[in-house]
Amino acid sequence: LTAALLTSYASLPLLATTLGTTLATTLATSLATPGASAQTTPSVATDADGRPLSHPMVGRAAPAFTAQTASGASFSNADLAGKWSVLEFWGIWCPDCMRDAPQVEALSRAIAQDPGLQFFGVHVDKRYGRWASVAAYLSEKGVTYPVLLDPDKALYRAFQMQWVPTYLVVDPRGVVRGFRTDLSADTSADGGVKTFIHDIARLRAVARA
Repeated sequence: LTAALLTSYASLPLLATTLGTTLATTLATSLATPGASAQTTPSVATDADGRPLSHPMVGRAAPAFTAQTASGASFSNADLAGKWSVLEFWGIWCPDCMRDAPQVEALSRAIAQDPGLQFFGVHVDKRYGRWASVAAYLSEKGVTYPVLLDPDKALYRAFQMQWVPTYLVVDPRGVVRGFRTDLSADTSADGGVKTFIHDIARLRAVARA
């Protein structure tokens, strides 16, 4: 990432006190440390809390898919082409995802400052808690980034998810280059968002080398 993006991140009102315990980012070159929350398949190595330490899609092309956004627009894997993309798989029903919400908004706003990078949420399942829909939740919370709807978990399965929240980093050619779990599980002094931004920058530098 550019110095300008890192500078813009530093000005964001990140709630560092909400950061939790451990980080899980896997780079294309296989840097791995833990992250946090949902279902893990027995074949995937995990940390002590059951968080996956690797992701089967890293190094592989993202699957072809079509989806609708919470605002009603059509979306497909073709919309990922030409830019680096971060996809967050999450759900209103997931407590860890809700803990990540402030960091996710900060992350999405930082990413929006970089013309070569884009951020999308993917809401898994059709459980909305006290909200009638994903759109109702997004409106109430003032969420500014696009969210794809995955009510039947088709995208969750296609991307071989084992855990939410999970963040995938996809390169401009559509190849998954990295992943991590909960931002709020990070206890480093700079916080989960800034750490993740630096990890994305390293991925991009590796790709340019």
